Amino acid sequence: MFHLSGNSFGQSTKYDSLFYPYKHAVYLEILGNAGTLLSLNYERILNAHSRAMLHYSLRTGFSAYKRRQDSVWILNFPFEANFIYGKHKNYVESSIGYTASFGKPLVDSEYAPPALFERYDHIYVFRLGYRYMYEGILVRVTPIYIYYPDFINKIVFSACISLGIAF
Repeated sequence: MFHLSGNSFGQSTKYDSLFYPYKHAVYLEILGNAGTLLSLNYERILNAHSRAMLHYSLRTGFSAYKRRQDSVWILNFPFEANFIYGKHKNYVESSIGYTASFGKPLVDSEYAPPALFERYDHIYVFRLGYRYMYEGILVRVTPIYIYYPDFINKIVFSACISLGIAF
């Protein structure tokens, strides 16, 4: 009687894990779709364990600022659906988003005609940019287009940077 054996390893190597993006990310976004200088964001990649090059995620965030015209605090909540394409540590991302803002109504006469800022306001955002995600570090550099539908009805181009941790 003889015995035949073989070795099998169920764990992936460090190189194999580079195929997968991290599942969670927490980051600060500078000049992003929250409409303020800084926002704190959480993102969840829904298919993080797929070996595919296309991943998708949902994110939400929070920011607050004091409106200069009347010193009222405005709270912003960005929501976004992302499409992330790439492998290892370099990715291209595209997203569509929506930001809800809550505060006190204001008529701002700096605009012609005067702009009415409601208690609830919103903007729409589109972005296409670069994401670096490796060994727990997340860096995003993306130009964004922000559409203000209510008070000024225009599209504004901006760019943002995100720095955070991925896990």
